[in-house]
Amino acid sequence: MVACFQFLRKEKKEGVQYLEVTKNWATSKDLPRLTGVILETIRLQHPFPVLEREISKGTTLQGRIIQEKTQFFILLDQFKQDQAWNPERWLRSSKENPYFHIPFGTGRRVCAGKPIALELLTSMLSTFLVDLDTTRIKPEKDHLYSGRINDRSTSLWETLYQIKVFSKVLLRSLLLRCRFINKIDTKEALNSAPFNRCPFSYQSHASSAKTEAK
Repeated sequence: MVACFQFLRKEKKEGVQYLEVTKNWATSKDLPRLTGVILETIRLQHPFPVLEREISKGTTLQGRIIQEKTQFFILLDQFKQDQAWNPERWLRSSKENPYFHIPFGTGRRVCAGKPIALELLTSMLSTFLVDLDTTRIKPEKDHLYSGRINDRSTSLWETLYQIKVFSKVLLRSLLLRCRFINKIDTKEALNSAPFNRCPFSYQSHASSAKTEAK
């Protein structure tokens, strides 16, 4: 959403700032064009610009042999695509728009939350444009840690902040992993204990053992 306003202020349509054009779309409830604003922004400033995939079948690419189960990364920012910001391109069909599948993917790995995300973001954008003072929305200010370089600069504090956040996430993942393993080990130990072989209590099991001994 931050990046949307960055484009809306920078880009123009027939000499008119896109921010004003989009306000008219919001007032007239032109949802297809508002959705186009969201999709076009994601296309050029994707919130998840790096995708990881695994080769399911060995192949050869530009003379290089790529073996099965090779993991590789797709850098969406490196795609050779039109850099012009044009939200109305999304009024075309998927066959006419070559970038149709970039924002949310396609096939079995398509983003499952696409319908909800588009509806929510379009509604938010419309509300911001109609009900809020858009002069107070400043993408270039106080958004150092939003996941994108919206202020076009990087600082030492931003780098330290990102290291701190990723370290916490990694530590939390490791702790959850350890708890999960411990839970499995505990469960296996309980299942192998003598009193768990009997549907009754341990005392009942011990009593039945004494009776059998007599």
